[in-house]
Amino acid sequence: MLIRRLATWVALGVAALLVLGSLVPAAELQGGSPSDVLLDLGPYFFNPSIVRHRGVYLSTARTAHMKRIDRTNWWFNEAYICMSTSSTFKSVSCRKFDPWQGRFQECLWGNERKVADVDTQGVEDPKLFVWPGKGVYAVFGRKPEALGASPYCKDPIFVQFVVQVVAEEPGGEWSIPRPTELKPGVFAEQLYKRDGKRHAEPIKEKNWMPFVWQEQLMMVHSVFPHRVFRVNSSGIAVQQFVTSSPDLFAPYKDEDIHGGPPLVFVPAAASNTGQAYYLGVFHFFQTFGEGINKVKVYHHYAYRVEAAPPFRVCGVSSEVQLVTRKRSADKQASGWTHQRIWKDTSQTAYISGLFLDGATLHMSYGSSDIDARLLSMSVADMEALFAGSSWDCSGAQVLDSGSGEPLPEGLLAGGAAGGPQQLSAAGRSGGFGGGVARRTEYHRMHRHRRSHHRDHKNMLRLAH
Repeated sequence: MLIRRLATWVALGVAALLVLGSLVPAAELQGGSPSDVLLDLGPYFFNPSIVRHRGVYLSTARTAHMKRIDRTNWWFNEAYICMSTSSTFKSVSCRKFDPWQGRFQECLWGNERKVADVDTQGVEDPKLFVWPGKGVYAVFGRKPEALGASPYCKDPIFVQFVVQVVAEEPGGEWSIPRPTELKPGVFAEQLYKRDGKRHAEPIKEKNWMPFVWQEQLMMVHSVFPHRVFRVNSSGIAVQQFVTSSPDLFAPYKDEDIHGGPPLVFVPAAASNTGQAYYLGVFHFFQTFGEGINKVKVYHHYAYRVEAAPPFRVCGVSSEVQLVTRKRSADKQASGWTHQRIWKDTSQTAYISGLFLDGATLHMSYGSSDIDARLLSMSVADMEALFAGSSWDCSGAQVLDSGSGEPLPEGLLAGGAAGGPQQLSAAGRSGGFGGGVARRTEYHRMHRHRRSHHRDHKNMLRLAH
């Protein structure tokens, strides 16, 4: 079982570090200025997600390579989890991150009439977050399990999962040792329809951004509009808060906005605004060129969210500058290599981790789908990116103030005594894609009939 194995691994690592006397306090920036460093997690590791838990730094990361099999271009992904005493992972121990231990048969994209031009396999972009008092969790994406006679995926064809990777105390409602699929629940119908018709394109759920408020697990499902789900321990959304801030997002009205890492709580004492808030990151990309010359240029922005329902957006930063291996005419000078991906990812960047480490804010990110990097800065440096954007939530339109199940007794929508619980996190917000709200108990228990997929399994085995 993943949680037991990881807990043992981390416990042994912590014990060894205690013996060596090498456990370190929260990182402090040297020289008081932002730093951006390359992380040596492993060969071709990218999209890291760093947190600090009980004196040890943990990070997930991903590798990927492409291979054409018959008429399909396949993305083969593997995920890893690493441990170190240093936020820059100068010395590191890593192991594969596979919550199912290989016992998971994904469905196929495409259908009986046409094979997919592109397909994917494996865990993608696990993002860590710390729930104080409960442990370390990961949110990640992959295709659903193939259930029933057909090997092909039904909407959604890509889903999000949450799993607890390190438990502070065993048992309890939020002990989630097995991956649990995240679902919009009763809100799926409104998400997956436009003008009364289903999307023409298959539905992909990506980048649910977790944060903890008043011991409730919340998930940002989309940034604009800002849709926040409260989910139960079965992964089902039971309540939603929806707001829209058209003035703040006016500069990006023509962009397809995607989310980023889990949100992190910034206490009032650490903020120059005098306000406690949650900090998140969104991104969009712009595409240039055609065919093999097509390239995506990514842009990232931080945003501030009020620390209580309905979680209005109260400010958007200037662009966060990231390092990529931007391809130039002199490839050697730029250090560019495609690694094992055919596409030009030289200007791809993705902030996959966000963590407040004492007085230092860590943004861990993937660069050019080949490097893992860490951008560290003080909270003041981050807030300086909001220059010209005052703390103002008044322009937000409240579209849904909390439909669904009411908040548990004792919690107030305006913030109960004690304020929000801190979330130390790392991760990517969902856009407007999604998944089927319900799966019957029969489908939960029904085992995949492997004989129907023997050919598929043999085909994939050839790729490794």
